[in-house]
Amino acid sequence: MNILKKIKVNYITYFILLSSFFCGMFNYVFILGLIIIFHELGHIIAIKFFKYKIINIEFLPFGGKVNILKKINSPLYHETIISISGFIMQLIFFILVTYIYKLGYINMNYYLIFKNYNISIFLFNILPIYPLDGFFLLESIIERYNNYYLSIYISVFLSIIFLITFIIFNYIKHFDNYIICVFLIYKLLNYLNTVKNTYNLFLLERYLYDFNFKKNKIIIGQNIKKMHKNKKNYFLKNSKMISEKTLLNKLFDKNNLF
Repeated sequence: MNILKKIKVNYITYFILLSSFFCGMFNYVFILGLIIIFHELGHIIAIKFFKYKIINIEFLPFGGKVNILKKINSPLYHETIISISGFIMQLIFFILVTYIYKLGYINMNYYLIFKNYNISIFLFNILPIYPLDGFFLLESIIERYNNYYLSIYISVFLSIIFLITFIIFNYIKHFDNYIICVFLIYKLLNYLNTVKNTYNLFLLERYLYDFNFKKNKIIIGQNIKKMHKNKKNYFLKNSKMISEKTLLNKLFDKNNLF
């Protein structure tokens, strides 16, 4: 019941639902909605398992978004599992519906519509474009092998490349998807405006909290931008080892932030 209270339906979604009802296409939208609900349910189960707080669950005309309260320095595998959980639940739902169809309880026409929608949503969400699941999945992989500062910009660069490719493809093949393209452009531009703040928040969390990372990273010099997200960082200069906490204390004290 608490989760239901956090559901937020986009105004455009309401408009499409109403339009589909009057146009006699409500069955198609209903099938699409069921797939989206099960996809987001996968994310919700993973989020609740890791005990993160759900801010709200927004349903858009072509997908959903679960907004959660989570530290940037949370374990990388949490982000990976949360990202793929929607696909796993979607696959389980597909297997269940296919089984019911083979028992003869579902019309073949509706099953084919369900199958096509299911594949389309899966392929769309796997794209590494912000804010799709594929973006966060790829980002969590990149962060395992690169420092956090570089990881942010690699992820953004790839997101821009894939978005341009997606727009070109839709312009040639499916121009009716222009609403989705505009939405993705809008969300990516908003994200670009927050990149610097996101990185500063990453540093601030490392300054304020003690994270229990199992792996250590030795960084030559004192370039704070080379800090890794899922490791405890140490800086080596002139044969002297300095902890990230010491360096961050100097950084924040110097700027009189506290």
